[in-house]
Amino acid sequence: MGAGSDAGPLLRLRSLCAHISNPNLVTLSSGGAKLCSDVRELAVGYLFEQFAQKVAGWAGRPPAFVIAFLVVIGWGASGPIFGFSDTWQLVINTGTTIVTFLMVFLIQNAQNRDAAAIQCKLDEIIRALDGGRNEFIGIEHLAEEELIQIRDKLEREFGQEDPRPHKGIGRMIERR
Repeated sequence: MGAGSDAGPLLRLRSLCAHISNPNLVTLSSGGAKLCSDVRELAVGYLFEQFAQKVAGWAGRPPAFVIAFLVVIGWGASGPIFGFSDTWQLVINTGTTIVTFLMVFLIQNAQNRDAAAIQCKLDEIIRALDGGRNEFIGIEHLAEEELIQIRDKLEREFGQEDPRPHKGIGRMIERR
């Protein structure tokens, strides 16, 4: 394995193989070995995550925009051929709706993973700092009202002002 290669998928695959080799997760039948549902779910989840990451990464690149733009140009240019019919219009409406609907789930999956990774990194920074307040680890699981109360308390503690009219940036600039 090269120094620049991504070991993450390989480690996940090894972990999946370890689950498969666990005798409690594999049942034998007349048709051979059958994976239990837990292992199947791990495999499907892993494949979906990999697919979602690749699609979300590709969708944000210039070639994806160029392809989408060319499809719209091709559709528009085909209008006179099809007499700008209702079916012609339905093709682009249906196609864009389906692509949008599916992309929402793929991009949301990628964003959820990114947010979870960032949260883990922030929690590790809090844990590692000598003066860090460990009670902040995991606050992303609190209700919105509780987070607002914590934010307001912190702003009062460090800004000595009413937190309602947010002047945090102004205070930061004044401190410099």
